[in-house]
Amino acid sequence: MALSQTGTAILLVTASACARGQGASPAPGVRLLPEEAWLYARTSEGTWSAEIEEESIQPVPPTDELKLQLTQPLAEFRVRLIDERGTSVPHDGSAAMHAPTGQQVHTMRFPRALAPGKYRIVIDAPLGGVLRDAAGRRYRGQRFRIAVEGSRR
Repeated sequence: MALSQTGTAILLVTASACARGQGASPAPGVRLLPEEAWLYARTSEGTWSAEIEEESIQPVPPTDELKLQLTQPLAEFRVRLIDERGTSVPHDGSAAMHAPTGQQVHTMRFPRALAPGKYRIVIDAPLGGVLRDAAGRRYRGQRFRIAVEGSRR
């Protein structure tokens, strides 16, 4: 766990696209997104962080903003947060390029801190679209599971 004073929650995808130990292979010509990521959450003490993986559930402190930094910038994609009921959590989203690294940053700002519970961060294609990078290469979607800590109401 790392703390800083930046006051930003960020999900950083750091691994290169590589083969995974999953049963299902992507369709021919479809690449895999990284299965590891760094997750950052703003807390009253600063910024909490941990490396997360696709198959594990990562406990995180409550936060009202997440950032997803992709090592492979995507041109046609969406990022959603899905709650335990399978409902997309409303957020104000934006995407920008991080100039020093050339990586893409997707920010999700929520109207209030996320309620305690389990969520999935989903990277997939927009409705009627195909998940692609700027060069037109197709990718399979990605999901990370998180559990926001705290007492349920």
